[in-house]
Amino acid sequence: MVEWPGISSADTMMSSLSRGAWSDVGLPDPHRWPSRLQAMVDLIAASPQPMAILWGDRRARIHNDAYETMFCEGMFAQLGTSGRAMPLAPGESLLHELAFNGTASSLHDVLRPCEPGLIRDAIPVDITCSPLPDEAGGITGVLLAFLFRGHADKPGEENILAQSRARQEGLHSLRNALGVVRMIIRRTMSASLNRETALMHMEGRIDAFSRIQMAIGTAAGARGIYLADVIGDELAVHLARDGEALVLAGPELELSFKTAEMLALAFHELATNAVKYGALSVEDGKISVTWAVQRRSRVPWLILDWKESGVFSVRKGQGGFGTELLLLLLPDELGAVTDLDFQSDGLEFHLELPLQGGPFRP
Repeated sequence: MVEWPGISSADTMMSSLSRGAWSDVGLPDPHRWPSRLQAMVDLIAASPQPMAILWGDRRARIHNDAYETMFCEGMFAQLGTSGRAMPLAPGESLLHELAFNGTASSLHDVLRPCEPGLIRDAIPVDITCSPLPDEAGGITGVLLAFLFRGHADKPGEENILAQSRARQEGLHSLRNALGVVRMIIRRTMSASLNRETALMHMEGRIDAFSRIQMAIGTAAGARGIYLADVIGDELAVHLARDGEALVLAGPELELSFKTAEMLALAFHELATNAVKYGALSVEDGKISVTWAVQRRSRVPWLILDWKESGVFSVRKGQGGFGTELLLLLLPDELGAVTDLDFQSDGLEFHLELPLQGGPFRP
């Protein structure tokens, strides 16, 4: 097994982690970091949005490639330094303190200073700061995310800000992405029975969110993500592939980024349940996912059915985060109509979802 963080191309955050003086800020070598920190680093590495983590009492600083492009000189020299020494926007230090005390908050349209020595002095951004709870419910770190708000007005600034805007095209909005991360952390901690279960579930959900963020980040210039890819990527994690234990059938269909994010989490919950209790827990189990598009009052709707079979002793889960996501959050976030039914030979999930932007096709 390749030791985390694995092999990365040169001049990226992941390839630069080993160069940080982590002991100076109270952390061991990266391959010995807590699994929760590793999962959050994977998340920001996959994001095209500028993001940073402050971790532990000394606020060890870890930031991604987009942050380095926007605020630094490109050499990742600040990795492994204390976040207390980083240049801050007016009022940003209060955001950090609030987050380390458990409260998420934001600043809007503020000038965030760059590292000393750069041609540009500061960049106008929105800043969101969210707490990262540990297994005991305390706050171990905070997650910072930045959204560019202004226009270039200094020589040499046009190129760097154009790169920043290009990186942001993959996400529907920064607030939506951070809202999903906060939701995963908060609701996983509240729904789990013990620390070990909470950590396992949280890592799985953050991994699923990282995968869809990676897909969004690589979809430069695209208007959405293909539904079949969203489903197939989640099931492939559990070695279920189209044509074997899995059948996918439906028209080629692109989803908006926000819709793809939420459905990726939904399919993660369905796939995890199938591994524990359903079709992927038995030798002859099958999963069929079919979909179509219908027009209702000029609005196209996605109609999708997930059906499991070959499970002759259907077991229901605990009715926690997964059930809440499928039956409550999808309707709240996307205006969907959903139904979850445990048939005699397997689980069935029905989804009806308005595609407000229309079903995007090539």
